[in-house]
Amino acid sequence: MNNHDWIFLKTLGEELNLTKAAKKLFISQPAMTDKIKKLEKEFGCPLIIRKPRGIEFTSEGEIMVQYARKALTDYYDMKDDLASLQKDDLRGFLRIGCSNVFAKYHLPKLISDFHTLYPKVEINFKSGFSQILYRDFLRGEAHLAIVRGDHLWSEAKYLLWQEPLCLFSATPVDMEKLPELPYIHYVTDPGLQTVYDDWWFCHYRKKPHVITDNDAMDTVMKMVQGHVGYTILSDSCGQDFPELYKYPLKMRNNEVIFRKTWLYHRNNYASISVLKAFIDFVLKRYPPIKY
Repeated sequence: MNNHDWIFLKTLGEELNLTKAAKKLFISQPAMTDKIKKLEKEFGCPLIIRKPRGIEFTSEGEIMVQYARKALTDYYDMKDDLASLQKDDLRGFLRIGCSNVFAKYHLPKLISDFHTLYPKVEINFKSGFSQILYRDFLRGEAHLAIVRGDHLWSEAKYLLWQEPLCLFSATPVDMEKLPELPYIHYVTDPGLQTVYDDWWFCHYRKKPHVITDNDAMDTVMKMVQGHVGYTILSDSCGQDFPELYKYPLKMRNNEVIFRKTWLYHRNNYASISVLKAFIDFVLKRYPPIKY
């Protein structure tokens, strides 16, 4: 096995779905199936069990996925240790987990400008739901996490960004009649969903009239733009759709509900030169907000 196999198994373990894993790995589903068959032949044991919706690992498959995760972590740690021996200029490998919203609207510019200063630093970033990225960070699969929502992290953290949660609609909305209106539900992580639910049932007795669920922000906003219904997302998600009506969510005491974005890292970050350089760079662009 090599690191390509490890990445393959790790991704399959995260998605538990051949189609989604193939899309994430930029390969075809037949190629996925062929890869699984080769691994099963190499190790002489079944790897997965197919189910109506996704897959499940066999006991042997679980062991292989756990090994792949550990092997990847060790591989990246080795790259970090070797890079730290370089004294002439900054070089190395950096792994970042970043929430979807921050990754879309902030991270591209950050990485581009950082690369201008440090062209020999290789950055690998993974975007997605904050809860999953935070879990990966705890497992050592990322050097730092830029994620949304509050987490019980005991080491270094900075509040980088906060913005209101907003209701977006193509037409004016009578908030009293909201339960009767079609709702395009953005499928998000459980933490944010709890915030949505708390706000909703603080104001309404009836459940929202959900007409569709979708986990792609742009698709959701384009459906709103097309008068299909309203949705609830972070304020920055509306910057590409200035014509939409926007209503910040408020609790009964009229307090606006903010979604916070945190940067988390371990206290020993200074021992990895590329990590220290990137964190210092980010904090200059986003001076931490007091909390």
